[in-house]
Amino acid sequence: YQRRVRGECSNKSCLLRLEMSETRINDYTQYLSKRGSRLNANPLRRLLKLSRELPDSINLGNGQPNPHMIPFASLNFSLTSGEVITLPPAELSYAMQYSISSGHPELLSAIKKIQTKYHNPLGNDWEVTVTSGSQEAIQKLLDIFLDEEDTIITENPSYVGFLAAMRPHKSRFLPIDIDKDGMIPDKLSQALLNWKSTNPNQKPPNLLYCVPTGQNPSGCTYSLARRKEIYKIAQTHNLIIIEDDPYYHLKILPLNESTQSFLSLDIDGRVIRLDSFSKIISPGIRLGWVTGPNKILEILQWHNETAAFHSSGVSQILVTKLLEQWGEEGFANQIKIIQEFYTKQRNTLLRSCERHLTGLAEWYPPSAGMFIWVKLNGVEDTDYLLHNATTTKVLLAPGKYFSPNGGKSSYVRISYSLATEEEMDEAMRRIACLLKSK
Repeated sequence: YQRRVRGECSNKSCLLRLEMSETRINDYTQYLSKRGSRLNANPLRRLLKLSRELPDSINLGNGQPNPHMIPFASLNFSLTSGEVITLPPAELSYAMQYSISSGHPELLSAIKKIQTKYHNPLGNDWEVTVTSGSQEAIQKLLDIFLDEEDTIITENPSYVGFLAAMRPHKSRFLPIDIDKDGMIPDKLSQALLNWKSTNPNQKPPNLLYCVPTGQNPSGCTYSLARRKEIYKIAQTHNLIIIEDDPYYHLKILPLNESTQSFLSLDIDGRVIRLDSFSKIISPGIRLGWVTGPNKILEILQWHNETAAFHSSGVSQILVTKLLEQWGEEGFANQIKIIQEFYTKQRNTLLRSCERHLTGLAEWYPPSAGMFIWVKLNGVEDTDYLLHNATTTKVLLAPGKYFSPNGGKSSYVRISYSLATEEEMDEAMRRIACLLKSK
């Protein structure tokens, strides 16, 4: 079969390549956990969907509160641009009521347009589901795919929220080292080829989790060549890739490479992509979304139906109205503003690191995200920096927090999202003084 490359073919010819893929996944049952296999639709949720589709019907089936008993009449939100978003009574009543578990249809439509523009998923058998942030999506996907003692492939170091979500599952990590271009393919391939000899009594992993853009904590961004190599290994070993990409739009300017996401490279239906409004609109609204194969997204929706029912209706309507007001141009402008801000913040922190930490530490400039991953020379465990925070009044994240299997670390994660130029410089000066005294 031929590998799909964005923009090189019409949709019809791309669909032909999709059909020609010898590694396409048609049956996902082999990947599901015991719990995932038992998930099913809540039959009463179908009534809710029908009530939305048949607004002139007499609804005696749903257990929805009477809207006249809800004490909110309208809401107004002022934007930093000076514009105002108003939720009049009818829209607010809609937002305040129980809703469809996959998300408000208007928001789903807007998200699909975003995904098509930035990732152009192949074929027609993909769907999106709204979640209460991508952290909730991580937890639910782990429920769907992992049993106790199962193994999941992850980056080393890895996102601490993912590590925390994993621990109650009592599953195992297969940590693969990363460099500035992402997960190292040779180490991943070697670990999988040697699996049977090194883990004779363990089921081989069939799930890979990664944060490919502005990785948390390292700040690395997978190069296009690296993404293709990792995807090829996933095909060879029949892996599903969970692409957690909350920093996708936080790229540093100027953009050197138009990197395709794993979703945009996917010809097999083996990528489940997680996105979030947390970094581009607000973390407090708790909205993210999952894009992936219809069959997996249906199971995720069933999980939603048995858990929180759906994400906040007010948040969903608010974001829908905001996206409508912005339009495609306004959304792109918001991304540009964000990229300009974090580019300036990163450059400011890099200058302070060079000024105060040269010879004391090592780092590489991240090309996306909010973090610089710094190795402190001669330091075995950076946890002592946190213990000294009462003296230095500088808060940093010790590297061991991000280690899948624990242990000491000579690294520290430094965030450039909040501090001012003066604060960054003073913080690096204080850290340098502490390192020199040690």
